[in-house]
Amino acid sequence: MNFLLLFIFGLIGWFFSTIAAGGAATLLIPVITLLLGAQMVAPIISIAGLLANPSRAVLFRKKIDWHVIIYLLPGSIIGAVIGAWSLTRSDVQIIQFLLGLFLITYVLQDRFGKMKLTIQLKLAWFFPLGLIVSFLSGLIGATGLY
Repeated sequence: MNFLLLFIFGLIGWFFSTIAAGGAATLLIPVITLLLGAQMVAPIISIAGLLANPSRAVLFRKKIDWHVIIYLLPGSIIGAVIGAWSLTRSDVQIIQFLLGLFLITYVLQDRFGKMKLTIQLKLAWFFPLGLIVSFLSGLIGATGLY
């Protein structure tokens, strides 16, 4: 029954995430934690992302800036591996604390961060950006929009 609920919430989350350009992982964190425990959040969201995101890449392929991907991808791969390794070495209580902290900061960002901000980054900055965001994603399963 838990897996059926998870599947249904996952479909709904990824549907709205595709339309709204993100947010499925953030919506699914409380559901996965409630149904399966905090230690399962990162692996489940990562596997779901591996299954769902290729279709998005195909759907939006004309909008992808491949110059950015060349810089972003290596850092993202390294960060995800280190984050996933860190997850296997972390205490469940620490993961629960980090998930809670993430959700609180996400709400605060949404509540108080409603200003338009555009930052022009040089391509070289996408490597460390991918590294940091993917590390956090590998550790807690989601990082929100960046």
